[in-house]
Amino acid sequence: MLALLLLTAAQAPSLLPGRAEAAVAFFERQADICRALIDVCEGGVGVRAPEDVTDLSCRTGRPGFATCRFTVAGQRCRADFVSAAAGADHGWALDWSQLPQPSGHGWAVAWTRSPEPRGPRIRCTARD
Repeated sequence: MLALLLLTAAQAPSLLPGRAEAAVAFFERQADICRALIDVCEGGVGVRAPEDVTDLSCRTGRPGFATCRFTVAGQRCRADFVSAAAGADHGWALDWSQLPQPSGHGWAVAWTRSPEPRGPRIRCTARD
């Protein structure tokens, strides 16, 4: 019985975004900046390794939403995430994602709906 409970828990979606989702959020931000600069980023933008994300702390909001703070690449970031429980907002985030293929993570970085232009809901500042 204990083995069944552990297996079920391992297959259940994460209750909060993790370091892998934070790394994807940072990618979405960097890719959005490059797109705004009309492809002038040299070498392209890739998803950082989850191990590059530190100081991660998340809190839930309304069902299916979470806000996380974390540090990556010398920047302190705050990102909003949506899960499948958020319904249409999750679909919107996946539609606007700049990943070449879906991440497979239980959470996606939220994207603005208005005002224009649309962009990932992540803000970063240089860490002092």
